[in-house]
Amino acid sequence: EPRNVAESWINDARNYLAKKQTSELLEAYSNSIGLGTLPRTA
Repeated sequence: EPRNVAESWINDARNYLAKKQTSELLEAYSNSIGLGTLPRTA
């Protein structure tokens, strides 16, 4: 049982961090487009 709890917690943490990283990446990219530092893609 403790192993299942630990695995569940690790999976939840991994999913949270992946979503957080993705949102930060998209935010940084959109900010760059807004500032005109990256080429806009159609």
